[in-house]
Amino acid sequence: MKICFFIYSMGFGGAERTVSYLANYGIDNGVDVDVAIIDKNTNTYKLDDKVKVHNIGFGLNVQKRHKTIFGKVYGVINSILKIKRNFARYLKENKPDAVFCMSETVVKYVPKNTRAKIFGTERSNPSWIKSKSKLKQRIKAYNRCDAMVFQTKRAMQYYEGKIFVKNQVVIPNAIGNELCYKVVYDAKSLEKKICAVGSLRAQKDYPTLLKAFEIVLKKHSDFKLEIFGEGYDKDNLKALSEKLKISKNIDFKGNDLEALKKISNAYCYVMSSISEGMPNALMEAMAIGMPCVSTDCNNGPAELIENEKNGLLVPIQNPEVLAGALCKMIENRKFAEGCGKEATKILKTNSIEEISKRYFEFINSIIKDKK
Repeated sequence: MKICFFIYSMGFGGAERTVSYLANYGIDNGVDVDVAIIDKNTNTYKLDDKVKVHNIGFGLNVQKRHKTIFGKVYGVINSILKIKRNFARYLKENKPDAVFCMSETVVKYVPKNTRAKIFGTERSNPSWIKSKSKLKQRIKAYNRCDAMVFQTKRAMQYYEGKIFVKNQVVIPNAIGNELCYKVVYDAKSLEKKICAVGSLRAQKDYPTLLKAFEIVLKKHSDFKLEIFGEGYDKDNLKALSEKLKISKNIDFKGNDLEALKKISNAYCYVMSSISEGMPNALMEAMAIGMPCVSTDCNNGPAELIENEKNGLLVPIQNPEVLAGALCKMIENRKFAEGCGKEATKILKTNSIEEISKRYFEFINSIIKDKK
């Protein structure tokens, strides 16, 4: 069996990490694995030396700026056509049995008459897509696939009556960060801090977290909130922390591949999102035994956290309730550490081995069906 994982880039992100552990698992189990990328090869996550990386867009400036609208349109169309030709050439020369598209945006580059089975995957919360045209394009792309993988049951249910792909399955994310198998929550040497990890953008709803933390500080004035991640909302969030007069207690740490190590001595982990797919950072915090507080947003948290057992779930966009949950984790350490202990069970249910096995069994079943 030969599989090509098709992704825009191999930079920093959940899809990129997923490709790395799936590709490495495939190699370890005798599968011939290629990774096709459009952007430059950054390889943030380590790939086995036997994984062949093909730069489908190598030498193309896909984001090239043009002075006129006509020039911009021409540039985009020209880039798409070149990438399509490059990928068609790759398929002809390498003949993979399956092309696993890691986003709907790369499906359009796969020729309709390819011999390979086309797999799509929904890695986000589709109900968060506000643009009807973008949703329509997404559905069109998925309906071109031979099989679909969803991260959550809610995402699959959302597309009922919209996607008419016969072969569909729900496979959650794996605990793909190697640090999860090395780092242990340090409940005996805690620093007075709460930590969050995630890109600084609207769906993460950090404004609600900052407002909640303002309330927490009224009871626990010596605590800090550390936020790991980068994004377009950073300046606005800094301005809000100044307005709330809590900036001295907020630390924006930026991207850090070893964030898990640095949060492992916090009182708890918090996620304030109003929308998620299957949140990797939350899973990783649970895996090392951190007490976790998360909003009960669509789609993933409720499939990971059983409220009051292995963490706390709170309503979205409710600073008061979120603050109460954070204070509970700070003040009731027996309860908090009990949640953390229960949370570590995710290491077994969502291990790289278990989740990768499920992916490859599904892929193999579709390929065999074709043959």
